[in-house]
Amino acid sequence: MINKLKNAISTKLHTSYPEYDKYVEKVPQGFQEPCFFIMPLEPSERQVMGNRYFKSTPFVIQCFAEELETLYDVADNLFYELEYITVDNVLIRGTKPKFNVADDVLSFFINYNFHYYRVPTVDPELGFMEVLDINMKVV
Repeated sequence: MINKLKNAISTKLHTSYPEYDKYVEKVPQGFQEPCFFIMPLEPSERQVMGNRYFKSTPFVIQCFAEELETLYDVADNLFYELEYITVDNVLIRGTKPKFNVADDVLSFFINYNFHYYRVPTVDPELGFMEVLDINMKVV
């Protein structure tokens, strides 16, 4: 799913900034500005109930540009452009967007969170467990 999120972010950035190069998880030496660098940061998941899980995938999108004013314009635009991305024809909303500019590099942070169901796997040799009947009385 992380690869799908990275691709969706890259697609969204390409729509708004077709002239910018996009790099995912690796910036090559001698890269050309302007460009974006997309990287997931410490994804996590937790079980909510039964087979339902909650996954949080924070990302940092860094922008390298020659002019400082351009970085602030891009940051303002990313709040709007990355609010929703499409993954497998489903809209996923970005949460907690924020940015900072340090050493002439824009770092834009955003989380993509979603719930999903995990289908339990069954060992074919073991099969399913038998049914257990319980009779209870409240005393």
